[in-house]
Amino acid sequence: MVLLFACKKEETIQHHNRIYIQLNRNIDTCLCEGDTVILDATRDSADSYHWTSFENDIIYPSVPIKKITSEEQGDIIIKKGNVTLGNYYYNVQYFKFFCPDSFTPTGMGLNDIWKPIPVMHMVPLLYELNIFDNQNSRVFSTNDVHRGWDGKINGHSPVTGYYYYHIKYTSPCGDTKSLSGTLQLIIP
Repeated sequence: MVLLFACKKEETIQHHNRIYIQLNRNIDTCLCEGDTVILDATRDSADSYHWTSFENDIIYPSVPIKKITSEEQGDIIIKKGNVTLGNYYYNVQYFKFFCPDSFTPTGMGLNDIWKPIPVMHMVPLLYELNIFDNQNSRVFSTNDVHRGWDGKINGHSPVTGYYYYHIKYTSPCGDTKSLSGTLQLIIP
């Protein structure tokens, strides 16, 4: 699978990017607000193109080029008669984080660290993660997107309970955003 990063943004000129991708392999790419991703599956000898969007099970007309302006996952089957020339997966998403809702820092090597995971493992331009306890005291802070929390507070063993996280970041597109939620630390 190929990871492509196609997000761009200029501060002084408002514009919408047109990101052109020749579809000859599986594609994961990032979409910024206002961008258009153009997937081109053209093959010289092909006579049919079957695009399928996974979100709504829509099969698109038999055309070699597909325009995407919002998040979408799907596939394209390229054929000449009954012969398949290509079958490719595409995944176009906005930059965002997956944040687990719990973890178990038992030291057994499984689910020991809590950390937000950027979509398609792309790295934000700026990042700040703070975790607070139920007394609103900060128990963990980092600017490193690859560093997670092991549950310890001032070097002491983890305490079962609910914690609040706040993430402030600048996406690869240049947009500054924040994300907050709760997580549960579980010690069995």
